[in-house]
Amino acid sequence: MSSKRFTPKSSSKTGTISSKHIIRLSDGTTQVLTSKPRSVRKGEKNGEVRDAKRRILNRLSRQEGRIRGLVQEGINKFEVEIHKVELKSKRDKEGKLKVVEKTDLTLKLDKIVRGVVRDARDEIFKNLKGSVKTYLIGVRRGSPKGDLLSMKEIEDLSSKIAVSVYKKKTGYNNKTTANRLGALGANMEGELSKLMDKTFVERFNYRSVLKKKLIDPKGSGGACVSRGVARISRTEQNRAIHEATLEVMKIKNISLAYWRLSASHVSYGGAEVCEVLAVGTGLGVEDVIPSGVSILGLYMANSFPSIPHPNCMCSIEPLYI
Repeated sequence: MSSKRFTPKSSSKTGTISSKHIIRLSDGTTQVLTSKPRSVRKGEKNGEVRDAKRRILNRLSRQEGRIRGLVQEGINKFEVEIHKVELKSKRDKEGKLKVVEKTDLTLKLDKIVRGVVRDARDEIFKNLKGSVKTYLIGVRRGSPKGDLLSMKEIEDLSSKIAVSVYKKKTGYNNKTTANRLGALGANMEGELSKLMDKTFVERFNYRSVLKKKLIDPKGSGGACVSRGVARISRTEQNRAIHEATLEVMKIKNISLAYWRLSASHVSYGGAEVCEVLAVGTGLGVEDVIPSGVSILGLYMANSFPSIPHPNCMCSIEPLYI
């Protein structure tokens, strides 16, 4: 699966393209890695892990379609409410809604948007749990004996990590998933509120603008609400996968793991942060690694790189030695 609209922008302001990167690690420390102009191996070596990630990537387009559908459904519900008011001729001489009707529509809009946000929250939580489960099954099957985890352990860990990631404060603004969804809901409510004082013709003409701002990922840039929800969904799914895999490694005393580029990763010539991670080496790795094992992209499990940017779908592959 490849989708250029979900790749990091090649701007120095994003911090994803640079000759030097300060990498945040899972133990709270940092490590400096520099870009290297060499070819970067894509995907996991472990076939079961690779196939699990492919299945997760293949689900993304359907998930994003579902999210766009939720937003579109909210728009449709609100337009129905406006039409009900118009049928009762509740506009003044200038064609604007009267105060009572506008207040009532505002309350209904708030309820509709809260419903969209709630449904998006449920969708994201379901995606979190499902992706963790799929990936851990791949990790289980890819282990030497194929019995690293029981299905009961996988089910329990999937639920635990989904809750943890959903509630965790992350990102530059240090907000939970619910907080970020709430902010996108406020954007949606603001755009839809502009429909209230528009006539039918004006609303019809405004639909193309509304589509770009709320449901059209191709023409929207960064302001599209559904695109924002999709970005949260896919980023948090991958964060959950990483956290769950690291927890399994801790429980099973597996000390090393590879950072593997996503199959959908677009090449930036070795200077993009994930490309750097895929050829870098973690601190302490060379002290414990057996001879003959590649150290490119290899890190200690107790100080593994954190997800470096939104939309990151790179993988973590345990090393069994």
